[in-house]
Amino acid sequence: SSDPGSGPLSRVPDLTGGRSLEVGELVLGTGTAERTGAAVGDRVLVDGHEFEVAAIGPMREFGRDAALIHEEDAAELGSAMAPVQIFVTGDPDLDELRAVAEGSSVQSGEVRRAQEASSVTDTATGVFGALALFVLLSMISAAVIVGSAFRIVLVRRASELALLRVIGAGRRQVRRLVLCEAAGIGLVGGAAGVLIGVGIAAVMVEAARSFGLVNEPLLVSPVGLAACVALSVLCAVLAAIPAARSAGRASPVEALGASRSVEARPVRRRDRAGIALVLGLTAALTAVGATAVSGADEFLALVIAACSGLLVFGALAALGPLLVSGSASLLRPVVARSLSARLAVANIRRASRRTAAMTTVLTLGVGLTAALAVGVSGASTEARASV
Repeated sequence: SSDPGSGPLSRVPDLTGGRSLEVGELVLGTGTAERTGAAVGDRVLVDGHEFEVAAIGPMREFGRDAALIHEEDAAELGSAMAPVQIFVTGDPDLDELRAVAEGSSVQSGEVRRAQEASSVTDTATGVFGALALFVLLSMISAAVIVGSAFRIVLVRRASELALLRVIGAGRRQVRRLVLCEAAGIGLVGGAAGVLIGVGIAAVMVEAARSFGLVNEPLLVSPVGLAACVALSVLCAVLAAIPAARSAGRASPVEALGASRSVEARPVRRRDRAGIALVLGLTAALTAVGATAVSGADEFLALVIAACSGLLVFGALAALGPLLVSGSASLLRPVVARSLSARLAVANIRRASRRTAAMTTVLTLGVGLTAALAVGVSGASTEARASV
């Protein structure tokens, strides 16, 4: 590409070696010089034209060999050059430039700077919005996993909780015990996540700096990291509330007498169906809203569509025990000849809530994987169409 090699419009602010660019010379990027073994004073052949390496300096190469040449050499190369941007200094007449631009876009500096500022702002908004959506999905996934894990673990600790009730612990004390455990898990998990995240970010920043993509070192906000840990604790506590309430409702006699399991209680079908109906209708209305705003704001439509998907997932989770019990009923004729399979199906129907909790975690993982696959496929197809 063409570059004056000096002055405010140059892309090479600090040369690491050599002199200012002249006609018949070029400036190599530092990465290009390292890859090719070229040095100042060497001769380089470009499309039948020989150039002398006048200088070496840092530039954004993005893994490609890059060189800057004088504008007179660029004009001599003719069709070998594909002009993208031509910067004109001073106070030029835009009409005169348009007359010789052969249909290319001619813009003033003020208009161009405004467009670049708007582009950077839109890009930043999109990136941070996508990150926020990813964080939201991650926290919801973590909450589902924590809640399901507590529900499953507390079933196995029914006798321990019953003994606490026998020696005088009240329902609130049992619930408080479970929530304190959840808070401890959130604290440990949040601290570990912060350390892992900062470590990965440090490696990525150093790799980007080595390629010349960024110049600044790793910047860490202690307040932000503390907020991450606090959010982890909050999500863990909120996720464990249903399991804590279930643990507090069990009476000592009922839990100690192995005749009934907390998870084997009758499922409140009407309540779950009502919750699922409300979530399903809300998801449908949200999807309609996403379609309505897609023409005006694509990112907002994407966020609303993601919320619609989460509502659908919530409806399925609410119907989980009913769906699991119904599926087990459908499997009974299929497994009639196998004693082990019949016992497994019977256990699924008996503890449908526990089975639904395990299935929810698996469904969430498969759903996120499918969403990623669909997103990558759509982006790839759009990129190929654009090319």
